Amino acid sequence: MSALVAAKWRRPSSDAIVEIDGALVELRRDEPDIDRVERGLKQAKAAGIPVDLEGMKPPASALAVRITGFGPGSVPAKKPVPPPKPVPAVSPLGKAAAKRMTVKPRAAAAGP
Repeated sequence: MSALVAAKWRRPSSDAIVEIDGALVELRRDEPDIDRVERGLKQAKAAGIPVDLEGMKPPASALAVRITGFGPGSVPAKKPVPPPKPVPAVSPLGKAAAKRMTVKPRAAAAGP
């Protein structure tokens, strides 16, 4: 933003001023049009303002791959799921309950 304002002070051509003003308007929005901002920055660069369109590049040490003890690679693989235990066709509890359920006939009550 400061590069665009500084470029306006240099009094560039009227076409350049239109592009710079358009870029300043876009920068005030929540979602600016990047193409329009880039055109304004190119006009500022043409006016003699040092503008880096690519941005700052990180140092090489920041781009180096570092291996730490954390992350998905450090988590052991899941153990295989054991096969299900065989289930008997008739459970032992069911057999015991069936033995108790045998009903003895009642004696007939003496009637009047």
